[in-house]
Amino acid sequence: MIIRVVSVSDRMELAEIHDIFRTILGWSGDLVYIIGQTGPPGNYSGYGILANLSCLAPYEKPNPARPSGQAEAGSGIKTATILLWLRVENNSKFVRGKKRAKESIERYLLKAYAAKLRPSGQYALKISYRSDAALDEAMDELLSDIAREADLRNCFSESEACLEGTDRSW
Repeated sequence: MIIRVVSVSDRMELAEIHDIFRTILGWSGDLVYIIGQTGPPGNYSGYGILANLSCLAPYEKPNPARPSGQAEAGSGIKTATILLWLRVENNSKFVRGKKRAKESIERYLLKAYAAKLRPSGQYALKISYRSDAALDEAMDELLSDIAREADLRNCFSESEACLEGTDRSW
């Protein structure tokens, strides 16, 4: 289940809110709303809107990774194979969490890039990008997310990544 929270002005008209929901969902159909006041009785703090989306098909997250050679024609999208050395260690000998940190990194971060664990211990990631700057930004974001996830489990990450077949690294 995916839940999206949208904050809008209480002075906004329902038609404008309808347009916002359609933009967020990328959908052109009409939505059915249930509108109710929020907060304790006598002290309402705003209105809650529940959009009835039961008529939509189940949401499937778009996979940012495409198999090599299947970039959209004319779109300029390229696919890179990135080799990632995932190194996660405990902050000290008195804490635990290394295993769970690696599991959550694999489950929540690497899965989006169709990561495959190689016998050498490296992960092979497929990342689609339009320009070298976009690839650099995606890799910086991925490595900082890995470090943040490790930090949540009282660990640290000294992960490295490189573009397969080149000397380019992050």
